Amino acid sequence: GKKLSLSCTDPVGDVSDEDEDQEGSGSKSIFRKIKMCRSLSNLVSLTRTRFWDIELTEDIQKLSDVSSFSEGMASKLAQFSPEDMVNHNKRYLTHVFPNSNRIDSSNYNPLEYWCLGCQLVAMNYQTAGLMMDLYQGWFQQNGNCGYTLKPSFLRDHLCLYSGGCAKDPLPGVEPTILNLKIISAQQLPQPKGASAKASSIDPYIVIQIYGMGIDCAEARTRTHE
Repeated sequence: GKKLSLSCTDPVGDVSDEDEDQEGSGSKSIFRKIKMCRSLSNLVSLTRTRFWDIELTEDIQKLSDVSSFSEGMASKLAQFSPEDMVNHNKRYLTHVFPNSNRIDSSNYNPLEYWCLGCQLVAMNYQTAGLMMDLYQGWFQQNGNCGYTLKPSFLRDHLCLYSGGCAKDPLPGVEPTILNLKIISAQQLPQPKGASAKASSIDPYIVIQIYGMGIDCAEARTRTHE
């Protein structure tokens, strides 16, 4: 959000509203002045700050500032500076939003940015699908309250973690073994493209795990006739 400067003593003052285009090769910014009343400004505790780069942001950003940038910039940081991004998010808040060129309102995989420690990952709620299933499923573990505590390796400054693509186990973190037993299934629909007269659908179950690189896995049961 935006706040009035401490030097402003009037009940209404001006704040700058900045729109950024981070999709292209250069970053274009449009600054506008908008009016804000003091009573509304007093309610704002987290303020948005422009993200330049990791090193510069560390020098100028306050703990109450939120860095906001598009998935394009977040993906570049994930590719070229994943460890710096993780360490940055241990101290500061980060907001990632979908690229403006997603004219079909499609969604990215939120786990890519959660695994870097990004706290606020925006989605196109109007588009259902696997990515929204992952998003909603993540918050179900805390009663859908909208907040889930990050794992300790994304919060502990002493933990060395190089990003969501890590393929090696984390030191000091015991792996969790998941055992599933398939008991039965009823009222199974016929698969798409099957003949209306088909008497057998040969069912099987596919189990997928999403997370860090080392956690991602898929298993399939045998086909039952």
